[in-house]
Amino acid sequence: MWNQPQLTLLNHNALAMFFRNNTQAFMAAKFTEPADYQFLCQLARDASGDERQRRKELVEFCDKQQQEKTAQKEKL
Repeated sequence: MWNQPQLTLLNHNALAMFFRNNTQAFMAAKFTEPADYQFLCQLARDASGDERQRRKELVEFCDKQQQEKTAQKEKL
């Protein structure tokens, strides 16, 4: 994480599993055609919205909590 602080938790976990599971050797053995790589890239593109949606929900939750705290302080 020190080398790449911009990584999200999802990307960090994916990178850690890549090195732990020896994914490069698996891909070299099983991905023999360009269509395999195209399918993988398409799958990654489709999943990229999930992380954006999760981050948006997290920001909305934090904003809601802050609004509730502000409302309670004003109430007192």
